Amino acid sequence: MKWIEIDELEKANSKLQQTNQKLDEINTKLDEISTKTNEINEKTTLIHDYFNKALNLEILTTLFDILQKNYIKLTAHNIQPNDLIAPHLYDLSFNGVNQYAVIGLQPGNIGTPFTVYGWSEITIEELMYPVWPKASSTWAHFSMIGDPWIDYPSIRMITDARADYTYLNVMWTVRTQDGARKDYSYNIVAYRNTWVHVVRRFTSAREHSVWVNGAKAYSASVPSTEITVLEWNPATATRPYRYQRFVLGANVDFGEWMTVRYGYVRIYDRALTNDEISQAYNQQIVSASGLRLFIDPTFFDGAKYVDLSGNGNHAYPYNNPQKVDAENKWMYIIRNMYSDGYIRFLLPQDSLVIWNSGKITTIECVNPMFFDGTHYWCLYTTVAKGDSATIYIPQ
Repeated sequence: MKWIEIDELEKANSKLQQTNQKLDEINTKLDEISTKTNEINEKTTLIHDYFNKALNLEILTTLFDILQKNYIKLTAHNIQPNDLIAPHLYDLSFNGVNQYAVIGLQPGNIGTPFTVYGWSEITIEELMYPVWPKASSTWAHFSMIGDPWIDYPSIRMITDARADYTYLNVMWTVRTQDGARKDYSYNIVAYRNTWVHVVRRFTSAREHSVWVNGAKAYSASVPSTEITVLEWNPATATRPYRYQRFVLGANVDFGEWMTVRYGYVRIYDRALTNDEISQAYNQQIVSASGLRLFIDPTFFDGAKYVDLSGNGNHAYPYNNPQKVDAENKWMYIIRNMYSDGYIRFLLPQDSLVIWNSGKITTIECVNPMFFDGTHYWCLYTTVAKGDSATIYIPQ
């Protein structure tokens, strides 16, 4: 009986050894599987890295190119289909001695008139830097259309006749029922020697208002018996040409000059809403609706400052006002400039657009709009590849 128990114990021991051997074989197989899994994971990581590098190669190449050249870097946000996107790079400086620019009928009654007659509303939007003291001690009438001396209806800005002027009035002048002149005036002399955003707005409800840096600073109700510049027919005016041009920097007729710099000038045949005025000032989002002219000194073809509204209301300079490097640069978004769902960039040849999606648009000029003396500029059409972008503009 004792020997039988020993024999069974040895058999059980043998079975246990065989089981352990099988477990060792299984563990070995599991180790082999784990090794293979690690190898697969490593290869997957390598493949993933390779595709990442391949996808980013264009960006890396572009960034390398940017580092080798001199670019201006600007950003545009909230891009939408139908937008026109364009930069502000230069300001226009008038010396206050003899320089000015004319939109519409040129001196000698040459060219195509620009008139606001027949409009029910108007908005004039300007970014300007009134220099104090100015170069001359004469009166300075500027940023004007109309005739405040004879017929009276007009829009203008005016200083008193001294270099160290004490007022800078934003004027809306009408002709009263009895034929007299009446001025609606707001003084912005506190904004001398600084950039100021000035909006002059007249609504169909006959409210005249002045907005300064995005906020309403002045308003007045204009009776229907008073004739405004919108209601004075150039054809029957004493000096018709005064109602057929908008003059920057001077009153040319009497040689009254203003020392001033402009960032831009926009004129609408409608009253911008409060929100539109705020967006234009704070975000450089420009409404295209009702936009009749848009002059920015960046867009100069050697003879004229190109009207971005597309209406051909270009500004022609006289006596060489200076296009100077802008103190502040930005990208405009001109909202709903088009209706075909595409986006346009107005940029120089070889500008680069890097979208927030990682895609790149290179600006290539097939049919340049103009040559600014250094670069060919073109209107480049593309689909949206993101809702914001960084734009690199060659200098």
